[in-house]
Amino acid sequence: MFTSASLKSGMETPFPMFRTGKNYTLHPVVRAMHGLPFLALMLIPVHYMSKFLPTGYAQDLFNIGREANLPTFFACFSWMLVSAASLVAFFADPFVKPVSKTRWLWLFIAAAFFFACIDEFVQLHEHIDDIWQSIGGVSSGSGKSIPDWNVVYTPPMLVLTAVGGGFAWLQMAPVKHARAFLASGIVFLALAIAAEYLEASPTILAAIQANAFMAKTHILWVLEETFENLGAVFIAISIARFADYAIRCAIPQNAEAVAALDKQVAYDKF
Repeated sequence: MFTSASLKSGMETPFPMFRTGKNYTLHPVVRAMHGLPFLALMLIPVHYMSKFLPTGYAQDLFNIGREANLPTFFACFSWMLVSAASLVAFFADPFVKPVSKTRWLWLFIAAAFFFACIDEFVQLHEHIDDIWQSIGGVSSGSGKSIPDWNVVYTPPMLVLTAVGGGFAWLQMAPVKHARAFLASGIVFLALAIAAEYLEASPTILAAIQANAFMAKTHILWVLEETFENLGAVFIAISIARFADYAIRCAIPQNAEAVAALDKQVAYDKF
């Protein structure tokens, strides 16, 4: 049986990785995830330093603006991490009291970010023209307009932000710092989308080409990819912290333990 003393010592728990009491720490996997934003930022200097590599293949391997390379793998990994964390949150959600009646929305979030991972891996949105033609739409040579991928993707992204983001925000209320990570992730993704729209603007493109620094450094799409990666990893961290908290709620076996846990666990120290 769990007692106040045993909770404080952190010794009597069925899951040693989720210690309770004074010495409670985040799960090692969740702790490790807090280093991902720094890896996302490190891709910037690596990208520019790759210009000094001897071969074109080696340069492309680290080029943020290219596809099918290490930065793309990191982006896919980030999206998949959000999907996986959402799936864990779905199964852990019942441990939080009161139990959410809409916990299936975690599956909605998981599916949406899994699609984002696949989209990034196979470059789906970059080939919207071919896809539109294959499903009976129009092609670039038909003289008819083809919807830009931003136009196609914006409505579902708004739905995901409003429904999925709003649900996650409410669920994360008892988890310290989770909302801050979630809000940061949404802001960075919004900045990435804004940069995408700027890149598609002929006026902006002309201004970039007229500016020697921006034309040489391609700073706009470097920032866009960085914002996208930061947004994904911050959201993944926020959901992982919620899942960690939810699993921790399952550790105590009686009301006395739950009450003691609320008073004694310093969850925000890691």
